Amino acid sequence: MRLTPFFTTLLLLLLCQGALALPKQLTIGIHNNLKTLEFVSRDGVPQGALVDFWSKWGENNRVQVTFVAGTQSQLKDQLQAGAIDLIANLPEQEDLPRTKPYYAYHYYLYTLKKFQLAKLARLNLRLGIIKEDEPFLAPEILSKSTLLHFDSFQQIINNLKQGKIDAFIANDISLVFAVHNTDLLLLNYPDEPLYSHPLHAAVWSGNEPLLAQLEYGISQISPIEKQAIEAKWSPATLGYKIPWTLVIISIVVILCCALVMAVWLVNIRLRRQVFNATH
Repeated sequence: MRLTPFFTTLLLLLLCQGALALPKQLTIGIHNNLKTLEFVSRDGVPQGALVDFWSKWGENNRVQVTFVAGTQSQLKDQLQAGAIDLIANLPEQEDLPRTKPYYAYHYYLYTLKKFQLAKLARLNLRLGIIKEDEPFLAPEILSKSTLLHFDSFQQIINNLKQGKIDAFIANDISLVFAVHNTDLLLLNYPDEPLYSHPLHAAVWSGNEPLLAQLEYGISQISPIEKQAIEAKWSPATLGYKIPWTLVIISIVVILCCALVMAVWLVNIRLRRQVFNATH
Protein backbone atom coordinates (compact mmCIF):
# COMPACT_ATOMS: atom_id res chain seq x y z
CA MET A 1 0.00 0.00 0.00
CA ARG A 2 2.91 2.33 0.66
CA LEU A 3 3.82 2.14 -3.01
CA THR A 4 0.44 3.36 -4.18
CA PRO A 5 1.22 7.12 -3.86
CA PHE A 6 4.52 6.56 -5.64
CA PHE A 7 2.92 4.76 -8.57
CA THR A 8 0.12 7.33 -8.68
CA THR A 9 2.64 10.19 -8.92
CA LEU A 10 4.64 8.31 -11.54
CA LEU A 11 1.50 7.69 -13.59
CA LEU A 12 0.57 11.38 -13.44
CA LEU A 13 4.08 12.38 -14.56
CA LEU A 14 3.92 9.96 -17.48
CA LEU A 15 0.52 11.31 -18.49
CA CYS A 16 1.81 14.90 -18.35
CA GLN A 17 4.84 14.00 -20.44
CA GLY A 18 2.58 12.26 -22.92
CA ALA A 19 0.36 15.32 -23.15
CA LEU A 20 3.41 17.51 -23.85
CA ALA A 21 5.06 15.02 -26.22
CA LEU A 22 6.10 17.05 -29.25
CA PRO A 23 5.18 15.89 -32.75
CA LYS A 24 7.95 14.55 -34.96
CA GLN A 25 7.18 17.06 -37.70
CA LEU A 26 5.32 20.34 -37.92
CA THR A 27 4.05 22.35 -40.89
CA ILE A 28 3.96 26.07 -40.19
CA GLY A 29 2.12 28.70 -42.20
CA ILE A 30 3.86 32.04 -42.75
CA HIS A 31 2.86 35.20 -44.58
CA ASN A 32 4.48 35.43 -48.01
CA ASN A 33 5.35 39.15 -47.94
CA LEU A 34 5.96 40.61 -44.48
CA LYS A 35 9.61 41.60 -44.76
CA THR A 36 11.64 41.14 -42.63
CA LEU A 37 9.35 39.19 -40.31
CA GLU A 38 8.12 36.40 -42.59
CA PHE A 39 8.39 36.30 -46.37
CA VAL A 40 9.53 34.32 -49.38
CA SER A 41 12.73 35.32 -51.19
CA ARG A 42 13.02 35.70 -54.95
CA ASP A 43 14.36 32.16 -55.02
CA GLY A 44 11.22 30.88 -53.29
CA VAL A 45 12.94 30.27 -49.95
CA PRO A 46 11.05 31.10 -46.71
CA GLN A 47 12.97 33.72 -44.75
CA GLY A 48 12.55 36.15 -41.88
CA ALA A 49 12.78 36.36 -38.11
CA LEU A 50 9.85 34.00 -37.59
CA VAL A 51 11.31 31.41 -39.95
CA ASP A 52 14.54 31.50 -37.94
CA PHE A 53 12.61 31.38 -34.66
CA TRP A 54 10.57 28.31 -35.56
CA SER A 55 13.57 26.64 -37.19
CA LYS A 56 15.40 27.06 -33.88
CA TRP A 57 12.25 25.76 -32.13
CA GLY A 58 12.42 22.62 -34.26
CA GLU A 59 16.15 22.23 -33.77
CA ASN A 60 15.94 22.52 -29.98
CA ASN A 61 12.98 20.16 -29.73
CA ARG A 62 14.08 17.68 -32.42
CA VAL A 63 11.06 18.37 -34.57
CA GLN A 64 11.22 18.53 -38.35
CA VAL A 65 9.79 21.91 -39.36
CA THR A 66 8.57 22.88 -42.83
CA PHE A 67 7.06 26.18 -43.94
CA VAL A 68 4.15 26.97 -46.22
CA ALA A 69 3.71 30.57 -47.36
CA GLY A 70 0.54 32.39 -48.39
CA THR A 71 -1.78 35.28 -47.68
CA GLN A 72 -3.64 35.46 -44.39
CA SER A 73 -6.88 34.14 -45.91
CA GLN A 74 -5.02 31.29 -47.61
CA LEU A 75 -3.27 30.34 -44.37
CA LYS A 76 -6.54 30.28 -42.45
CA ASP A 77 -8.13 28.04 -45.07
CA GLN A 78 -5.14 25.69 -44.98
CA LEU A 79 -5.23 25.61 -41.18
CA GLN A 80 -8.90 24.65 -41.20
CA ALA A 81 -8.27 21.98 -43.83
CA GLY A 82 -5.38 20.51 -41.83
CA ALA A 83 -2.80 21.27 -44.52
CA ILE A 84 -0.77 23.19 -41.93
CA ASP A 85 -0.52 22.68 -38.17
CA LEU A 86 -0.28 26.31 -37.09
CA ILE A 87 -0.01 29.91 -38.26
CA ALA A 88 3.15 31.60 -37.02
CA ASN A 89 1.62 35.08 -36.82
CA LEU A 90 -2.09 35.47 -36.15
CA PRO A 91 -3.68 38.89 -36.86
CA GLU A 92 -5.31 40.60 -33.88
CA GLN A 93 -8.77 40.41 -35.47
CA GLU A 94 -8.78 36.62 -35.80
CA ASP A 95 -10.42 34.53 -33.09
CA LEU A 96 -8.52 31.25 -32.88
CA PRO A 97 -6.74 29.39 -30.07
CA ARG A 98 -3.36 31.07 -29.75
CA THR A 99 -0.14 30.91 -27.78
CA LYS A 100 1.09 33.56 -25.42
CA PRO A 101 3.04 36.38 -27.15
CA TYR A 102 6.46 35.06 -28.10
CA TYR A 103 7.81 37.88 -30.29
CA ALA A 104 7.15 41.59 -30.92
CA TYR A 105 7.07 43.55 -34.19
CA HIS A 106 7.37 47.32 -33.84
CA TYR A 107 5.55 49.87 -35.98
CA TYR A 108 6.60 53.54 -36.09
CA LEU A 109 4.88 56.70 -37.31
CA TYR A 110 6.96 58.50 -39.94
CA THR A 111 6.59 62.05 -41.23
CA LEU A 112 8.72 64.49 -43.18
CA LYS A 113 11.22 66.29 -40.96
CA LYS A 114 9.39 69.60 -41.38
CA PHE A 115 6.13 68.08 -40.14
CA GLN A 116 6.36 66.38 -36.75
CA LEU A 117 3.33 65.00 -34.93
CA ALA A 118 2.43 64.94 -31.27
CA LYS A 119 -0.02 62.10 -30.64
CA LEU A 120 -1.75 60.20 -33.39
CA ALA A 121 -4.91 59.71 -31.33
CA ARG A 122 -5.54 63.46 -31.29
CA LEU A 123 -5.27 63.98 -35.01
CA ASN A 124 -7.27 63.05 -38.07
CA LEU A 125 -4.58 62.04 -40.52
CA ARG A 126 -4.21 60.57 -43.95
CA LEU A 127 -1.98 57.60 -43.18
CA GLY A 128 -0.10 55.46 -45.66
CA ILE A 129 0.56 51.80 -44.97
CA ILE A 130 1.73 48.72 -46.82
CA LYS A 131 -1.47 46.75 -47.32
CA GLU A 132 0.03 43.55 -45.87
CA ASP A 133 0.70 45.33 -42.56
CA GLU A 134 -2.84 46.49 -41.79
CA PRO A 135 -4.17 43.22 -40.28
CA PHE A 136 -1.45 43.36 -37.63
CA LEU A 137 -2.32 46.78 -36.24
CA ALA A 138 -4.74 47.19 -33.35
CA PRO A 139 -8.01 48.76 -34.64
CA GLU A 140 -7.94 51.57 -32.07
CA ILE A 141 -4.63 52.80 -33.50
CA LEU A 142 -6.37 53.75 -36.74
CA SER A 143 -9.78 54.81 -35.44
CA LYS A 144 -9.38 58.56 -36.10
CA SER A 145 -7.37 58.42 -39.29
CA THR A 146 -7.95 57.72 -42.96
CA LEU A 147 -5.91 54.74 -44.10
CA LEU A 148 -4.46 54.59 -47.62
CA HIS A 149 -2.93 51.36 -48.90
CA PHE A 150 0.22 51.09 -51.03
CA ASP A 151 2.20 48.30 -52.64
CA SER A 152 5.68 49.62 -51.76
CA PHE A 153 7.46 51.98 -49.40
CA GLN A 154 8.73 54.03 -52.34
CA GLN A 155 5.13 54.75 -53.36
CA ILE A 156 4.40 55.82 -49.80
CA ILE A 157 7.37 58.20 -49.64
CA ASN A 158 6.53 59.69 -53.04
CA ASN A 159 2.96 60.40 -51.89
CA LEU A 160 4.31 61.85 -48.65
CA LYS A 161 6.56 64.29 -50.54
CA GLN A 162 3.65 65.29 -52.79
CA GLY A 163 1.43 66.01 -49.76
CA LYS A 164 -1.11 63.31 -50.60
CA ILE A 165 -0.63 61.69 -47.18
CA ASP A 166 0.37 63.24 -43.84
CA ALA A 167 2.36 60.33 -42.43
CA PHE A 168 2.82 56.60 -42.72
CA ILE A 169 3.16 53.58 -40.43
CA ALA A 170 5.92 51.05 -40.95
CA ASN A 171 8.34 48.71 -39.29
CA ASP A 172 11.69 50.50 -39.11
CA ILE A 173 13.92 47.73 -40.40
CA SER A 174 11.54 46.80 -43.22
CA LEU A 175 11.54 50.45 -44.33
CA VAL A 176 15.31 50.75 -44.36
CA PHE A 177 15.76 47.46 -46.19
CA ALA A 178 13.20 48.41 -48.84
CA VAL A 179 14.31 51.97 -49.72
CA HIS A 180 17.77 52.34 -51.23
CA ASN A 181 18.08 56.07 -51.87
CA THR A 182 18.42 59.39 -50.06
CA ASP A 183 14.64 59.67 -49.47
CA LEU A 184 15.30 58.18 -46.04
CA LEU A 185 17.10 61.43 -45.12
CA LEU A 186 13.81 63.34 -45.50
CA LEU A 187 12.05 61.44 -42.74
CA ASN A 188 11.61 62.15 -39.06
CA TYR A 189 12.47 59.01 -37.08
CA PRO A 190 10.57 58.65 -33.79
CA ASP A 191 12.35 57.31 -30.72
CA GLU A 192 9.45 55.14 -29.55
CA PRO A 193 7.22 52.81 -31.58
CA LEU A 194 3.63 53.80 -32.22
CA TYR A 195 2.54 50.21 -31.69
CA SER A 196 4.24 46.92 -30.87
CA HIS A 197 2.39 43.99 -32.35
CA PRO A 198 2.51 40.95 -30.04
CA LEU A 199 2.99 37.82 -32.10
CA HIS A 200 0.92 34.73 -31.34
CA ALA A 201 1.02 31.36 -33.05
CA ALA A 202 -2.43 29.90 -33.63
CA VAL A 203 -4.00 26.49 -34.19
CA TRP A 204 -7.48 25.58 -35.40
CA SER A 205 -10.31 25.26 -32.90
CA GLY A 206 -10.33 21.82 -31.33
CA ASN A 207 -6.55 21.43 -31.51
CA GLU A 208 -5.84 23.13 -28.18
CA PRO A 209 -3.57 20.30 -26.93
CA LEU A 210 -1.05 21.37 -29.56
CA LEU A 211 -0.86 24.80 -27.89
CA ALA A 212 0.63 23.31 -24.74
CA GLN A 213 3.20 21.51 -26.88
CA LEU A 214 4.05 24.73 -28.70
CA GLU A 215 4.37 26.66 -25.44
CA TYR A 216 6.68 24.00 -24.05
CA GLY A 217 8.83 24.12 -27.18
CA ILE A 218 8.98 27.93 -27.06
CA SER A 219 10.22 27.72 -23.47
CA GLN A 220 13.21 25.68 -24.69
CA ILE A 221 14.52 28.63 -26.72
CA SER A 222 17.02 30.49 -24.55
CA PRO A 223 17.14 34.31 -24.28
CA ILE A 224 20.55 34.27 -25.99
CA GLU A 225 19.16 32.35 -28.97
CA LYS A 226 16.22 34.74 -29.25
CA GLN A 227 18.50 37.77 -29.04
CA ALA A 228 20.64 36.35 -31.85
CA ILE A 229 17.57 36.04 -34.09
CA GLU A 230 16.46 39.58 -33.25
CA ALA A 231 19.96 40.94 -33.91
CA LYS A 232 20.09 39.25 -37.31
CA TRP A 233 16.85 40.84 -38.51
CA SER A 234 16.97 44.08 -36.50
CA PRO A 235 20.45 45.55 -36.98
CA ALA A 236 20.04 48.53 -34.64
CA THR A 237 23.47 49.95 -35.49
CA LEU A 238 22.82 50.10 -39.24
CA GLY A 239 20.34 51.72 -41.58
CA TYR A 240 18.80 54.99 -40.51
CA LYS A 241 20.88 55.07 -37.30
CA ILE A 242 23.89 56.09 -39.39
CA PRO A 243 24.20 59.93 -39.54
CA TRP A 244 24.05 60.07 -43.32
CA THR A 245 24.06 63.88 -43.46
CA LEU A 246 27.32 64.00 -41.52
CA VAL A 247 28.79 61.24 -43.67
CA ILE A 248 27.94 63.07 -46.89
CA ILE A 249 29.34 66.38 -45.60
CA SER A 250 32.53 64.61 -44.51
CA ILE A 251 32.96 63.04 -47.95
CA VAL A 252 32.48 66.41 -49.66
CA VAL A 253 35.03 68.07 -47.35
CA ILE A 254 37.56 65.30 -47.97
CA LEU A 255 37.11 65.57 -51.74
CA CYS A 256 37.53 69.33 -51.63
CA CYS A 257 40.69 69.03 -49.55
CA ALA A 258 42.07 66.44 -51.94
CA LEU A 259 41.33 68.74 -54.90
CA VAL A 260 43.06 71.70 -53.22
CA MET A 261 46.05 69.51 -52.41
CA ALA A 262 46.25 68.27 -55.99
CA VAL A 263 46.16 71.84 -57.36
CA TRP A 264 48.87 72.90 -54.89
CA LEU A 265 51.14 70.00 -55.88
CA VAL A 266 50.63 70.71 -59.59
CA ASN A 267 51.45 74.38 -58.97
CA ILE A 268 54.69 73.50 -57.18
CA ARG A 269 55.70 71.17 -59.98
CA LEU A 270 55.09 73.87 -62.63
CA ARG A 271 57.14 76.37 -60.65
CA ARG A 272 60.07 73.97 -60.52
CA GLN A 273 59.81 73.31 -64.24
CA VAL A 274 59.80 77.04 -64.96
CA PHE A 275 62.76 77.60 -62.62
CA ASN A 276 64.78 74.81 -64.23
CA ALA A 277 64.00 76.13 -67.72
CA THR A 278 65.10 79.70 -66.93
CA HIS A 279 68.28 78.99 -64.98
